[in-house]
Amino acid sequence: MKNVLNYKIGRAGNKQTNHPTEKPEFLIGGLVEIFTKPSDIVLDSFAGGGTTGVAAYKKGRHCISIEQDHGFIQTIKDRQARAERGEGS
Repeated sequence: MKNVLNYKIGRAGNKQTNHPTEKPEFLIGGLVEIFTKPSDIVLDSFAGGGTTGVAAYKKGRHCISIEQDHGFIQTIKDRQARAERGEGS
């Protein structure tokens, strides 16, 4: 089995968080658009660095994010606040 997706994380390959399995926002945003409608609620039960929540917000959806690692909770809050201010993720 091989990876069929080739993408960079963040701007010019720079990660946005320190999460070990960060996904690119454009990829998650595309999935949000495909599988939901505007104003739908997206459930992210393993929020990690918060990419799904940020992508959902930018696509006009709501998101419930669940994360057990307290180290990432502030990262999620910071990224969401930046997205709401229009500063990117």
